[in-house]
Amino acid sequence: MGKIFKGIFILITLFLSPWALSQETKIRGVNYQKYESEKLIWKLVSDTYEQKDDTFIAQNVYLENLPKGLRIYAKEALYLKREEKFILKGKVKLITEKEGEIYTEEL
Repeated sequence: MGKIFKGIFILITLFLSPWALSQETKIRGVNYQKYESEKLIWKLVSDTYEQKDDTFIAQNVYLENLPKGLRIYAKEALYLKREEKFILKGKVKLITEKEGEIYTEEL
């Protein structure tokens, strides 16, 4: 009886594993912080986060790098894993301590 359940479990797992790998991930209210040597290096806050295959998309993004004095606001952020590119789109506002504010559509 135990072998039957084990066999059924394996068949169900094999049948559902491609479906599980192809699903999208969506998260709301993301707050990510990266520390090095007990110091805050990067802070990322976004309203929504979505993963589709090798592309990560965040909406209404706020990024901050404290050591470099950078703050960035953007409507949308994309991370293309295969190309290792991070793209900020739509009403991007870059604030630096030394240079001031810069407004652009893509960064």
